[in-house]
Amino acid sequence: MLQVMPIMRAIVHDLPVPPGLRVTDAVPATQLPGYPDPTARETGDRMTHSANARYRGIRSIAADRAFRAVATSALMVILALPAAASAAPKGVFGWGLNPAGALGNGTEMATNVPVKAKVLTAAAQLTASRFSSIARLSNGTVEDWGSNEYGELGNGTTTKSLEPEPVPSLAGVKKVAAGSTHVIALLSNGTVVAWGNGVSGQLGDGAETGSDVPVTVSGLTNVKAIAAGGSTNLALLKNGTVMSWGYNSHGQLGDGNVGTDALVPVPVKGLTKVKAIAEGGFFGLAVVGKGTVEAWGAGSNGELGDGSTEDSDIPVPVNGLSGVKTVAAGGYHSLALLTTGTVKSWGYNCCGQLGNGSLVNSDEPVTVTGLSGVTAIAAGNAHSLARLSNKTVESWGANQYGELGNGTNINSDIPTLVSGLTGIAVIGSGTESNFSLAAT
Repeated sequence: MLQVMPIMRAIVHDLPVPPGLRVTDAVPATQLPGYPDPTARETGDRMTHSANARYRGIRSIAADRAFRAVATSALMVILALPAAASAAPKGVFGWGLNPAGALGNGTEMATNVPVKAKVLTAAAQLTASRFSSIARLSNGTVEDWGSNEYGELGNGTTTKSLEPEPVPSLAGVKKVAAGSTHVIALLSNGTVVAWGNGVSGQLGDGAETGSDVPVTVSGLTNVKAIAAGGSTNLALLKNGTVMSWGYNSHGQLGDGNVGTDALVPVPVKGLTKVKAIAEGGFFGLAVVGKGTVEAWGAGSNGELGDGSTEDSDIPVPVNGLSGVKTVAAGGYHSLALLTTGTVKSWGYNCCGQLGNGSLVNSDEPVTVTGLSGVTAIAAGNAHSLARLSNKTVESWGANQYGELGNGTNINSDIPTLVSGLTGIAVIGSGTESNFSLAAT
């Protein structure tokens, strides 16, 4: 409201509008008495104060007074409602690479600032496969969009979609997770369904074929959480143990074997009292006990955080971590959110995805620079995301395709604010995704 009086004085007393203040868009030209149609001389369908001055000579004194009265009244009404003009946008947003319409805005154009997906006004959870996006809604249904080459949209076709559409006949969904080209969903009855690519057994139904509609994962009950990455999946049971299935090139099943895929779920060895799980490109993570972390699978880039660059086909402790609330896994790097609201990271760091101001890999956890008040984390192929307590989003790492959403295409090795997002409730990405998601 501090701008109201300078603008009103300019209108009423025929003074120039003060620098930086405009009446543009305040009053439609069609509502100004004695005002000629501005479209032939002024761009757009609304009139600025400069246009008022331009046409002043051809207005009568009466029309001039009427104009000022109407303009002033209209301006007062509009400026009395600043909250409506400055309200945060609602919906689901995406930024970065946009293959096959993964951002859901009806195009396939990459963007380095957030764009709004069509149809959806909110989401309870977001995740992504390599080229598609998945949203769980608060009513327990699922919408997805983007690539559908392997049936990963679950709608009975292999036709891509440039905007969100529902997964038919799927209800009561509590969680969703996505690998490279497949999706899994935890239902309210504690079972799990899967759809998309199944060549490595990642659908868990005992076959090595895919499905373009959801199929039931064999033998799983009492599941409380799920995770997926690459072509491998994890399920956390209510008794605190973990099951895995799918691809096992680097021991990412955690069952003591390498190279033998699991077409149905098998137990991850030695894990009990697990609180949270995550699956990266070729490795798994679990928060156990009072907030320590175990890791298994590929370790050549330090993904396991145990001080080595060796693979492990059974869980090993991540060095130096305690007080961990949850974990996230990218293509080749890991994140841990601590109870203090800070974030640790380890693994591959080609593009600054560890967020510690360097480009050096780390086989042990390091602190992400400058972050506090973090309430959620997510990891993409080579970038990272954090939701803060003020409901904004920070990002860091690879930015070739605009994954960071900060209006540039320059990588960042420290967190940077995602442009224009406020009121954000959830964030998401995927282990092979070069794009990011957020929702109010």
